[in-house]
Amino acid sequence: METNEQQTSEFYGVIRNVKSFLSLTKCINIKNIATCYIYDEGMTLTVEESRCVKATAYFRRHMFQAYSKQANTEIPMFGLPLNALIDCFGLMVPHTSNSKSQVDSCEIRYNGPGSYFVLKRFDRDFGQTIHCKLKPMEPQEEDVDTILTGTNTNNQKMILKVIFIYKKRIYI
Repeated sequence: METNEQQTSEFYGVIRNVKSFLSLTKCINIKNIATCYIYDEGMTLTVEESRCVKATAYFRRHMFQAYSKQANTEIPMFGLPLNALIDCFGLMVPHTSNSKSQVDSCEIRYNGPGSYFVLKRFDRDFGQTIHCKLKPMEPQEEDVDTILTGTNTNNQKMILKVIFIYKKRIYI
């Protein structure tokens, strides 16, 4: 059953493991502005510096407990301040080691152009809800294929495949 937030949002997801999102986002922190793309298969964050370095973090659909994007709707790409996003993910990670309900998940929502990119987590231990709202910006123009001028240049790619295993912790 879909919640009201899922029905009214162009994109709604529940991140299964915030620590993995935080780690992946830190890996591409070469520039403060990241371009966010939301697809049916997942979402990506891309950072490009001086048309010579391009880093992309892929957040596939299986990394979410819940993932819904409105059908037949193409969400335009948008820019996010990467340092602020890293700080928000850091706030969403549980910080108490003696917590019995170590829930490492949070909701993520975007309602399209003109709205905020929202992260939300309910902390059962303290009865508090943590909200982070990021104002998306116009994305910087980006080359899909980075073109380097000159006769003796080679494009070099480095693809790192990282698999995060979700472990269920049981406390007695």
